[in-house]
Amino acid sequence: MDMLIFNTWQWWNLRGPSQPWDYIQIGTQISQDMDRMVAFEKALTTWGRWVDSNIDPAKTTVFFQGISPSHY
Repeated sequence: MDMLIFNTWQWWNLRGPSQPWDYIQIGTQISQDMDRMVAFEKALTTWGRWVDSNIDPAKTTVFFQGISPSHY
């Protein structure tokens, strides 16, 4: 059995110099930043669609790991 682990841990709440990206592209729109909850929703939706289209659940177990927003 294969395992795929999606770890969101804390990329979505970083800002300023610790932000791990320079730009975000959604379709043809390029931005330097966006609302973190919108970004998180888009990331999970994209990831979920990819998992549904590419992973055979009979062969691979998928795990999601995150961090509670209440920590921040």
